[in-house]
Amino acid sequence: MELPVDLPTIVGLISESIALIRLLQEAIAKKELKDTLWRLIGDDVKRAETTIDRLSDAVILAFGANFFYSLLFEPLDPDAKAKELIESISKNYHELLESLRSLSKTILTYQDEFKGFFSPTEWIYIKGILSAVKEEKIDTELLSKQVKAWPVFQQTKNQLRFQEKFSEYLDEFNKQTGLDELNQRIGLKDKEYQEFVAKFLERCLKEFFAESKKFKSKQKSASQKSKETI
Repeated sequence: MELPVDLPTIVGLISESIALIRLLQEAIAKKELKDTLWRLIGDDVKRAETTIDRLSDAVILAFGANFFYSLLFEPLDPDAKAKELIESISKNYHELLESLRSLSKTILTYQDEFKGFFSPTEWIYIKGILSAVKEEKIDTELLSKQVKAWPVFQQTKNQLRFQEKFSEYLDEFNKQTGLDELNQRIGLKDKEYQEFVAKFLERCLKEFFAESKKFKSKQKSASQKSKETI
């Protein structure tokens, strides 16, 4: 199943959606968002939270699978596995867009009532995100402008907390299963080996984003040719 947009755009959409939901949650937590207005969007916000979580998991799984199945493990059924991963992303992507469109319709309909509960900068950002997703096809140009306008890629407390707890739980698992001792015996904790892995992953990411840029360029070129033909 072909995705309507490339993975980096989906990653950007997830990040922007999280920032949007956080702003709305902070407004209600401070009791700045009236109960009446919150009741209008409450269900859509909860639905968006759920789909953001599912889409995030699907994208993370796909990125990890692409790396491991391409370089380290051998998929037993490569065609079925690749299709399964992309279909999961596509399904959750469309569900997220559906919830965001519903949210956009409500907030933009009552924008005069909503914008008073946010700072001018916050409102410009919120309106930009909602405007980018209000149609069937997202406005990728407008979405990219929001990424530049809002510092969503700075590590948050929740991200740092996740790193801390993930390492903690992973260490517990390794000790319980004896994998910690195995890692030491085969040198996985060796400093030179870890530096090698870090450099290798960095190179893989650079190659991935380089290929993504080529893909976007081909899409843009094909779109322009299509318009010239019309």
